[in-house]
Amino acid sequence: MHRVTALVVTWDSADDIDRCLRSLDRIEHDGLDVVVLDNASVDDTVARVEAFRGGRHRYPLTLVRLPENRGFCGAVNIGIRSSTADAVLLVNPDATVEPDALTIMMRVLADDPTCGSVQPKVLRLGAPATIDTTGHVLTRPRLLLNRGSGEPDDGRHDTPGEVFGASGALVLHRRAMLEDVARGRGHGREYLTEDLVAYLDDVDLDLRARQRGWTARYEPTA
Repeated sequence: MHRVTALVVTWDSADDIDRCLRSLDRIEHDGLDVVVLDNASVDDTVARVEAFRGGRHRYPLTLVRLPENRGFCGAVNIGIRSSTADAVLLVNPDATVEPDALTIMMRVLADDPTCGSVQPKVLRLGAPATIDTTGHVLTRPRLLLNRGSGEPDDGRHDTPGEVFGASGALVLHRRAMLEDVARGRGHGREYLTEDLVAYLDDVDLDLRARQRGWTARYEPTA
């Protein structure tokens, strides 16, 4: 397992997309390609992606201009259906990825064949270092929350291990898991539930994956 497609879904994301694409181009992984799926932006998002694509970049970059806003889930499903990679890296346009993060996450998938998703440590922009998520946790009232959200990155979440699920803001999914839990066939095949549009789709995927025997793991060094 080596090939990875990074999917970035944009919608009026001009303020963030340059930084995101630069970080993806610094990733240390030879089998990477990047796909930007634009949900009918009306700002300069498309122009910025085109400018980046026209310059020097390390990895193949494809821009898919959707004629209408398909929502996060709809756009991701289009991207997954068009990819044949072994794994899919979902990256929000306002996120950046450290150069070695993908290599570390791919190692987690390789070491555990039951692992369907790898959650890196996601930090919020700015100082001091503050956690955004270290994965989903199921609480006693049966609520699913982002573990560590808003807490300082002071070492309290530096232990790797299994989590209930992973945040769709930045996550690596094994392709075999996505195919196993998908609904429908052909052009209508759904990996993320499009009725949810953009929120709680990651929780829904957590539940479907766990029902099929897949696990999710948190890796703080990514």
